[in-house]
Amino acid sequence: MSRIPIQARVLSLAVAVLALGTVASVAQPRQAGGGITVFDDVNFQGTTLTFNGDVPDLSRFNLNDRISSLQVSPDESWEVCENNNYSGRCVIMSGVARDLRSLGMSDNITSMRRVQGRQARFNSGRRYDGDVVGIAVSDDVNFQGVAATFTSDVSDLHDSPLNDRISSLRVAPGESWQVCEHANYGGRCVIVSGSERDLGMLGMNDVISSMRRVDGRANRDDRGGFNEPRQSRSEIVLFDRPGYRGATQNETGATANLGAFRNRAQSAQILDGAWELCEEPGWGGRCMRIESSVPDLQTIGLRGVGSARPIDPIR
Repeated sequence: MSRIPIQARVLSLAVAVLALGTVASVAQPRQAGGGITVFDDVNFQGTTLTFNGDVPDLSRFNLNDRISSLQVSPDESWEVCENNNYSGRCVIMSGVARDLRSLGMSDNITSMRRVQGRQARFNSGRRYDGDVVGIAVSDDVNFQGVAATFTSDVSDLHDSPLNDRISSLRVAPGESWQVCEHANYGGRCVIVSGSERDLGMLGMNDVISSMRRVDGRANRDDRGGFNEPRQSRSEIVLFDRPGYRGATQNETGATANLGAFRNRAQSAQILDGAWELCEEPGWGGRCMRIESSVPDLQTIGLRGVGSARPIDPIR
């Protein structure tokens, strides 16, 4: 066995320590803003590095197409993408992801960048200020717990840890999304926009299996599919139980008599426009103007709805 002189071994060790120190300087989080920590194995195991700035190409860090789990610092969101320079399929991440296979991103990430608090471009071609792009979902109420953000349609969450576990969500300004109980937009579906801190109020807690953006495309028909765009964009869904539950009836224009649904509506979800709801047919009795969804019509003084019509339609 050949012997390495002790001086050479000490020199080699010193070089190794210097090299490790160079990598560590990249990997260490800053005091202000912890960045994103990535791992090449699930459950935060294996080789790890932490980044505080944009990474247009992971090749130089020997982690290209190797990341399997990650942790995002509190109050931050990061966009992770399949290809370099933030191209290909991208997902916005916050919180932690123990196994990126559930999002189809394991061993696929090549570039990453912080997106919260700045204006960034996403695959949708839109620009937004702030930390919400597409639809951000969480497995606990008040936007807590495991979280992920999607910027494109999700036909099946079956392989995701968020399948049938979503409890709150936020939708980017100017967008509306359809969230459904079953894969491929089946079962009961609800159109959401803005923020929903507790999906239990919509009867959609822990049941969502598919999601798709619906703004700027053909309107949803009564069966959950999509028709060609209507001349009028006004649409309202009436429910026979509070909290947007129970049987429904959709209206897209003035209806002087709700027929079999008369006096059954207890909640109303506006998909487009502003509406006037009246207790009696022919817009008689007490009438109320509503411009946003109402989970319980009794709270605005309506004990029944006999007629409905759009007012001030979107032009």
